[in-house]
Amino acid sequence: MSIFAECHDGSKDEEYKEENQGILPGEISAKAVANCFWQREVEEELEVLGLREQWVFSENKGDLSGNLESAMETIDKLRCEQLYTHQCSAHCKSKGKEIFIF
Repeated sequence: MSIFAECHDGSKDEEYKEENQGILPGEISAKAVANCFWQREVEEELEVLGLREQWVFSENKGDLSGNLESAMETIDKLRCEQLYTHQCSAHCKSKGKEIFIF
């Protein structure tokens, strides 16, 4: 198992290692770090939405399956449909924004 197994896009491990290896031995590239970061962020968002156990990361896109990009799209869609509560700031209230439901 590769150290990159949880963070890459499904390409072969050797290709991935060469493509994302940093300049110094043992270093990984900024791209690899960013991929791992966004993978974890998406997993946390799915957990908050109660979908982590149902979502299947795969190349086949479905209602509760797909790659990282499709998971991000699903999360965005669900977040846009949700209402959230907040405390309006004085600046917000001065513009009459407190009458809107967010």
